[in-house]
Amino acid sequence: ADRGFAAFCPQYSLAPLHPYPEAIEDIRAFIAHLRRSASELGIDPDRIATFGNSAGGYLSLTAAVAKDLESRANVCADVCGLTDLTQPQAQHPPISWDFIGQYIGVPYEGNEDLWIAASPLYQVDKDTAPTIIFHGDKDDIVWPEQSKKLYDVLKLNGVDSELHLLEGEGHSFTIGAFDEILSRSAEFFLKRFSN
Repeated sequence: ADRGFAAFCPQYSLAPLHPYPEAIEDIRAFIAHLRRSASELGIDPDRIATFGNSAGGYLSLTAAVAKDLESRANVCADVCGLTDLTQPQAQHPPISWDFIGQYIGVPYEGNEDLWIAASPLYQVDKDTAPTIIFHGDKDDIVWPEQSKKLYDVLKLNGVDSELHLLEGEGHSFTIGAFDEILSRSAEFFLKRFSN
C-alpha cells in the first residue's frame, strides 16, 4: 500500500483441519471476487498481483498458474515458496516434512498424483502469469533449489520471469533484503501493468 497499490490480505483455510486444496480454492475464490467487485472496490480487474512469503509464496504461485482466467493473477511475486511438493524426503529438509504432509493430508507413497497436482511447478504453462521469484541462498526451511527449478520451468514455457537469489539470506530476511524484495516486486508489477 505504501507503494501505491490497493492491498488486500485474504484469510485462507489452514491445515491440518483444512488440507489441500482448500487454501488454494480460498485464494482463487478471493481473486475472482476482486474481479467481480472491481468497480465497487475501485480497482482494475486486469491488474491483480499476488505477493507472498513462504506459504504465501506458494499460494501466490497457485494463483499464477490457475487455469481459470477469473481466478488467475495477472502477475506474481513468490518469496521462498514451495514449488515442488513431490518426493518430500528427498527435496525438502526434515523440518518441512511434517507440515507438508499435514497440508496434503495423505502420504506421498500411493498418492503421488495428488502431490503433483498440489505442486505449482507441474502446473506451469505458457499462460502462467509473469512471475518474480526471491529466495535466500542460505534458506534451510525451503531449499533454494525449489525456486531454481521453478525459474527453469517458467523460462522453458516462455513465461516472463525473474529469479533473485539473495546472498546470505535465510528463510527470514533482514530488513534491508525485504525492502529490496518489496521494491523489486513493485517495479516488476508496474512494468507489466504498463504494457
